Amino acid sequence: MQEFGGRSYLPSNTVSGSEEEVKHALIMDEVDGMSGTEDRAGVAELIQIIKDTKIPIICICNDRQHPKIRSLANHCFDVRFPKPRVEQIRARLMSIACQEKVKISKEELDQMIEMSGHDVRQSIYNLQLYASAGGKAKVQKKDIAVGPFEAARKLLDSRSTLQEKQDMFFVDYSIMPLFVQENYPNMRNDKHTPKQAMAGLRRAADLISHGDTIERCIRSTGTWKLLNEQAMLGCALPSIAVDGHLRAMIQFPAWPGKNSTANKRQRLMRQLATHAHLKISADMHSLVADYVPVLRDCLTKPLLERETDGVFEVVCTMTDYDLVREDSEAVSELAVWPGKVDPASKILPKVKAALTRALNKEHRMLPYATEEMSKGRRRGGQVDYEVEADEDGNLIERLDEDESGYEDDSGDEDYKPGGKSKPKAKPAASAQRGRGRGASAAASSRGGGKRGRGK
Repeated sequence: MQEFGGRSYLPSNTVSGSEEEVKHALIMDEVDGMSGTEDRAGVAELIQIIKDTKIPIICICNDRQHPKIRSLANHCFDVRFPKPRVEQIRARLMSIACQEKVKISKEELDQMIEMSGHDVRQSIYNLQLYASAGGKAKVQKKDIAVGPFEAARKLLDSRSTLQEKQDMFFVDYSIMPLFVQENYPNMRNDKHTPKQAMAGLRRAADLISHGDTIERCIRSTGTWKLLNEQAMLGCALPSIAVDGHLRAMIQFPAWPGKNSTANKRQRLMRQLATHAHLKISADMHSLVADYVPVLRDCLTKPLLERETDGVFEVVCTMTDYDLVREDSEAVSELAVWPGKVDPASKILPKVKAALTRALNKEHRMLPYATEEMSKGRRRGGQVDYEVEADEDGNLIERLDEDESGYEDDSGDEDYKPGGKSKPKAKPAASAQRGRGRGASAAASSRGGGKRGRGK
């Protein structure tokens, strides 16, 4: 590839001094199949070659919607070829049958083409099998890999049979009902009156609700034998009830994204209610409806009006309600309604930085544990403190004895009640640490000499 696509390649060569040019073109087939360890980073390398090439490069793929093709398509001219029609394939097969002296009817050819999924190569193979068996061979239907979008298009097509619609459900039974739910309102039938169209939508919505009930039963109890019933009620029958065709593109279901956003807001709401539960008297819904709008104004207006001069007021408000930096972001997100502008987005970056520095300098005791608190003992000689309350309810700090470097001498003979314990002396080995192996040996020999003289 580098030989034909590199910068050093000449656009044309002459043959034996003649003016005739030899031109090249690089054809990359099955570019949507670049995967695995052998083709790792193959798409990125192909894009780089396209940028540097001096010859045409033709990339061929079967799945245009594949995620790996999206980046490659930005550097290519996108030419899409639809499947050949039955009439086009039939004309070619009839000419082949005439040349090979094979007698076959038009209806059998059409059935052969439909069974192959409009695949020209598969149709020729089936024709060869038919000729070798003397016209008695049975043509099998070709297994075709169908993606979710293609399956949704067949599901919502009025020309598809009931069995075909049910088969499309099993392409991905977790997402296909959502495709139907998202796109069935866009189906229209020009022969229906507005009243008939509304009645069809009502029946489809009723069937989708029944299918959702069956899916909930399947997920909760593990009754997977009900998938056929869900396929009929959640996918096949709703499209038949509307009895129309799509007048817009297939839309991806919006429910997964909205469900993720709802779960995130629920988590932020619970976190905010937990942090401020000692300062407010409201449940989560009252908190969002009554407290959050006021808190948003208290946390954003001083910064918008007075900029850095309003940082102290915001910090005091957060201290009064036992809030942290993440809570202010949660308040801003929970208080914004669709179509409205978040006031926090208008705060200058330098003001946000000043607020962050002020919050980091604040040392306050919170009535809840934060995720930043580390468990276990600290290293580097740092001391851990424990918070206790005395008889009057005042908070006091107690030094952790294990980390302070002191040892309990209750088992010592010189221990006196009420007396102060002496700090534990460091061992000689720790004093000699870092001096090397020879220093430790010398210290041991000197110690041995002293003990000898003592005797």
